Amino acid sequence: MNPSRWTTSIWLPVVLIVLAISVVYAPVASHSFVNLDDPAYVTDNYAVLQGLFSDVWTQLLTHPYAGNWHPLTMVSHAADVEFLGVSPGAHHVVNGLLHALAALFLFAALREVTGAHWPSFWVALIVAVHPLNVESVAWISQRKSVLCMALLMASWFAYGRARTRRNAGSVVAYLLFVLALLAKPMAVVFPLLLLLTDFWPLRRVERLHPATWGPLLKEKTIWFLIAFVMGGITIWAQSRVGAVSSVDALPIPVRLANAFVSVFRYTDRFLWPSHLAVFYPYSLDALSWVRVVLSVLGVVVVSAGALSVAKRYPALTFGWFWYLISLIPVIGLIQVGGQSSADRYAYLPGIGLSVAVVWSIVSWIEAKPQWRQVIVATCLCGFLVLGVVARFQVMVWRDNFSLYLHALTAAPGNYLAFNNVGVALRDLGRFDEAAEQFERAIELKPDWSLPYLNLGLVRVHQGRLDEAEGLYQEALARDQGNNPLSHHQLGNLLMVQGRLEEALYQFRETLKLDPYRAESQSNIGLILMQQGRKEEGLASFEKALSLQPGNGLILRNLALAYLSNQDLPAALGALDRADERTCSHPSILALRALIHSEMNQPDEAIALYRQVLAMQPDHPQALNGLAWSYVSDTNRLAGHEAEAVSLAEKAVEVTHRRTPELLNTLAAAYAAQGRYREAVEVSDEALALVDTPGQGPLFLQIKAYRDQYAAEIGIPSEEGRP
Repeated sequence: MNPSRWTTSIWLPVVLIVLAISVVYAPVASHSFVNLDDPAYVTDNYAVLQGLFSDVWTQLLTHPYAGNWHPLTMVSHAADVEFLGVSPGAHHVVNGLLHALAALFLFAALREVTGAHWPSFWVALIVAVHPLNVESVAWISQRKSVLCMALLMASWFAYGRARTRRNAGSVVAYLLFVLALLAKPMAVVFPLLLLLTDFWPLRRVERLHPATWGPLLKEKTIWFLIAFVMGGITIWAQSRVGAVSSVDALPIPVRLANAFVSVFRYTDRFLWPSHLAVFYPYSLDALSWVRVVLSVLGVVVVSAGALSVAKRYPALTFGWFWYLISLIPVIGLIQVGGQSSADRYAYLPGIGLSVAVVWSIVSWIEAKPQWRQVIVATCLCGFLVLGVVARFQVMVWRDNFSLYLHALTAAPGNYLAFNNVGVALRDLGRFDEAAEQFERAIELKPDWSLPYLNLGLVRVHQGRLDEAEGLYQEALARDQGNNPLSHHQLGNLLMVQGRLEEALYQFRETLKLDPYRAESQSNIGLILMQQGRKEEGLASFEKALSLQPGNGLILRNLALAYLSNQDLPAALGALDRADERTCSHPSILALRALIHSEMNQPDEAIALYRQVLAMQPDHPQALNGLAWSYVSDTNRLAGHEAEAVSLAEKAVEVTHRRTPELLNTLAAAYAAQGRYREAVEVSDEALALVDTPGQGPLFLQIKAYRDQYAAEIGIPSEEGRP
């Protein structure tokens, strides 16, 4: 071949694939994170947020995240943060680049093993623009899918090159396979796919009889050993965090039925990609015996048909069995999560269907050359339609609301969508609307604990603590005590209520299930310090900080513990240890302001409170602290009386009038304006909320102020007392 023509024939498909992906996926650069798995992988993952060269980078290699152990994926997320920051657009673009790399290596691998240039290009183009693959690319948490696919296709290319050119590519192929497994365990089926490649297109065996496969199986020993070890680690990690459904929850016959039905669910979506959703609920109603029987017969008949034409149409045989083999880890035999199927699971299997379709069209053109132009034109139109549909599907992923509202339309009864819309509304402070969504999720899936926990958190924000506790107990019952998050949230509530021993028990139960939850370890330290067990408390804080050095939340708890012991320099020193990312967090700054106030440094305190309110105007501690800074100092109060009332009223409003300290500040602000009757009424309201009426410093302090206000207007000191 002429060198210039060879170069053109290589680079033209490369340019077209990259161009197609760029056109389809360009909008992702402006997309947001979503609240499904993205917090676990990126936005709330302490180790990832520290970047690539932090003190905790080894956690990325050793800890299981989101029910999986995939260290290379976690390292890639940390690398994004290190070099690109936490901007979601940058993370999305990296996913797109990896998808492009996967498509290009697929083209190179198919071209290497088949020798068919343009058919290999068309297969790669289908994978590049198919709407079914949008979930794997447009969802940041699916970095594992695109990274694994890129490495797996590179390994396939190296394997093919080693076989066709008899070079040392096998070592490279092994290494890339290991890396693919470290990105996503779904790659465990790759040795079987290599055996399939040996049949076609490499044609290293002449027939499908098992006796002819002995040497090839022996050759794949290392491949299978690697896959076995990595697969075992993955199942262990998923079971350890409760991600694998028990046989009691989903019996084996039900799983088998869903597996056979799902084989044709994915083919349907591949051939007609409409009503795609982020989550398809597991529904026993969809597993009618007629549908299951037809699906089983369908798999048997199609498989038998593929075997019968293996000699004449080997690409069809290859494509069908590639599809079936690739589905094995994700078809639901080992059920992870509550979905009946997921679009991302078709990413690798779709290659087999694409090969079957493209080589069938090639055979058709060869059989009927007179129809060549019509067939090619029809295929081009088909690609255009795929690209347009994929572009629309990409836009579905732009934010939480578009994603889940679309899912509710595409898959009615989608309890996960209701729950996650509720989370998005809760994060915006729209608690009543969020509660409605969580209640709908509970109605649809009463045995799922997460909406109970989320609704409980809403009730906490609304000051309805008794309801929150009941919801947390319901979640524990649904989880049978095996979900660390249920124990942790209940522990937080009990700690707020002052039920320290009960809270301590819940946090310790949390750590039994999840030893890496540093926040629970920190809360144990806070409780122990409050109980006067200083040495134990400090040891608990240090243990938490060994998991997350510089974590602002942990250091805030440590500072609070020192503050409760009136060790103000130590409290300030704890906050000084916060890392760069969290040292300017509103809660850290507000606590720093409080410490300066306690140290009789009001100017520093006021400046910090104003800094907090500039970032978070409804921060209750900052609102209250700034108001108190004025009303507690007559020299500073002049000219700020109205502002103090406004600040205190807002603090009380955002805490639903449930915090006696904040009501006490409001009463003082009213008194500063001469509104003594209102001050007395608010003081009485505060006294009614104190946990230990008639005793304790808080009760005595509020009562003393109340009596002063009452004296100003001649009300007896006992009037209105609770």
